[in-house]
This record gives sequence, C-alpha cells and structure tokens, in this order.
Amino acid sequence: MVSLHSTKDVYVQILRTFFKAVNGTPKVIVTDEERALHAAIIELQDTGEFTGSHYYDTFHILRNVKKKLTIKEHIHLFKRLIHAKN
Repeated sequence: MVSLHSTKDVYVQILRTFFKAVNGTPKVIVTDEERALHAAIIELQDTGEFTGSHYYDTFHILRNVKKKLTIKEHIHLFKRLIHAKN
C-alpha cells in the first residue's frame, strides 16, 4: 500500500483521504500486522473519525508464525487456536 518507511501520521492521512474519497468510513478494516497502521487506526478511533472494527488478516499472521515457529505441531495448534469459535 505504502512505502516501507510509512509512519502512523502517514497512515492517518492516507485513511482520512480514503474516507473522504469514498464519502464515509467502512464498518471493518482488515490489515496485516503493520504497527504504524494499527496505531493510525487507534488514533482515528480515539478521535471518532473511524467507529468501525479493526481485524488482522489471518493469512499474514499464519505466514509470520510459520517463519518463527519451527515445530510443526506448534503451528498446527496455533492454526486451531486462531480459527476457534467462541
């Protein structure tokens, strides 16, 4: 979406521009685990500019878990946890 050096402030401006372009805000935003983007969404929620929900994309989370976990059984357990129903 943006350069590798994006900051929270850059994401805030991008999201504000997006909201203006689509004449409103989405009910849900799904992202990867980009910290600056998450911080921007929290700031927009705190100011009331975004009242929807923010979720992480499980595809990216699982991809990152596979990089960090070496034991296949742990990966399998994590997948079961992430897809568990309440």
